[in-house]
Amino acid sequence: MLTKKFLTLIDNAEDGVLDLNKAAETLKVQKRRIYDITNVLEGVGLIEKKSKNNIRWKGAGGGDGRESEPEVSRLRMDIRSLEDQERSLDEHIRIMSGVIQSITDNPINKNRLYVTDEDVTALPAFASDTIFAVKAPPGTTLEVPDPREAADPRDGGLRYSPAFLNAFA
Repeated sequence: MLTKKFLTLIDNAEDGVLDLNKAAETLKVQKRRIYDITNVLEGVGLIEKKSKNNIRWKGAGGGDGRESEPEVSRLRMDIRSLEDQERSLDEHIRIMSGVIQSITDNPINKNRLYVTDEDVTALPAFASDTIFAVKAPPGTTLEVPDPREAADPRDGGLRYSPAFLNAFA
């Protein structure tokens, strides 16, 4: 379904060039979904990139089109298969989102939904880093100067509207 809508956008594109950002906006989907479609179409040689976010329809090649009928049939089957996979993945995402929501909403689990400082510091990615955990209202900004440029590398600022704020180091 999404692929068909995308192909319609290409058909209606001015000069045959489609802006992928506008396509994602028009179809109301994440750009990742658009890239999935364009990667397949580019892989089979039906589109080409004109610039970073612009593609152009190339079609199936020259001739009268009869030699490409098996190719077109195969591509249509591929599209149907990909659409089925997309529907299946969307359903799995919907189910898992519901499961996660029910776990986090269950009052029995409220006291168990946390991460300890040991959980975070044990991660190899943070082995040699200083870690700050900040619980702050939306709109709060944390400014941390580059230690090579600051007079005192511990200088920094936390800007927030007058509201509840917790910081742990």
